[in-house]
Amino acid sequence: VRPEVEAMFGGYLETQQCLETFAPGDALIQRTNSMWITRFAAVLFGSCHDSLANRFYHELAVVSHYRLYKDFPKLGDCSCFALEAMWALRRVPGSVSHYRSVLVFNTPEDKWATWASPLYPAFTRMIHNALDRVLNGHSVRDMRAIDANMYLVLSLRSFNRGHPMIPTNDPASEKSFSISAGKHLGLVSWTRFKSDEKFHLSEYMRCFMERLGHQLKTYEVMD
Repeated sequence: VRPEVEAMFGGYLETQQCLETFAPGDALIQRTNSMWITRFAAVLFGSCHDSLANRFYHELAVVSHYRLYKDFPKLGDCSCFALEAMWALRRVPGSVSHYRSVLVFNTPEDKWATWASPLYPAFTRMIHNALDRVLNGHSVRDMRAIDANMYLVLSLRSFNRGHPMIPTNDPASEKSFSISAGKHLGLVSWTRFKSDEKFHLSEYMRCFMERLGHQLKTYEVMD
């Protein structure tokens, strides 16, 4: 699930709010983590100090840049990268519905408390059971349904006659053309869209909708 979609639901492992979406799957997320299991991790993996105490284990809100990559590192996999951790869902070979979850995160210190070593298996089992319940729950299924229809993908195959046309507010310009087909919409004068620059469909669609009086958020890349 893309980070901006997860934030719409407030997050499922922590409280989240999307501050800005740079592209589908690329967002700035403010989150607050007060789960007991992360507090347990804070004890097992060393004392929390410096900025990490306010970024990962404690209740203070922190802003992180999340990037989601689908079909990475292999086809069918999904990886999410943030400043302090990387989470990957790897498809189990031979299965279309089973995944292996891999979480990589940094710790305040390289040396862990030796007294806590016997507790690591119990802790990882708790993590496994919690993720199994959450990722197979109703809320995540609802997120996936919204995520699948969150964006519309448009493509332009070719424009051999030059860049596409766009409505213009300057009919007297030497670069403007009169097209009668748009007269009933008040769109008579048209011009080439940035004919001397490299064409970007996302920019063209945004400018086109602005000329029609609509605000449309478009992106160049996805996942």
